[in-house]
Amino acid sequence: MNKLSREERIRQKAHDLWEQSGRPDGQGEKHWFQATQMVDQEMKAEQSAAPDPIPESGTKKKATRTRKKAADTETASGAEVETKPKKCKRVTKKKDA
Repeated sequence: MNKLSREERIRQKAHDLWEQSGRPDGQGEKHWFQATQMVDQEMKAEQSAAPDPIPESGTKKKATRTRKKAADTETASGAEVETKPKKCKRVTKKKDA
């Protein structure tokens, strides 16, 4: 991937276009406009093709997997059926007056 700034890339591309067309006078804006469109398309393609950035810590997140415990499933007619976890009632302490 080219690390040049967008403007520098446009400048180089416009110069190349100018030379390819025979170095004509008075067509700088035309070449600059063409170069701008080309560089923007290139940069868009580079961004879409670039891999996801690595987190700043330098390590990727590890995928976590959970396993169902035997207590989380019940057997009914030979098939496993998932059960919902039991809800616990919240117990609050009474404040002493």
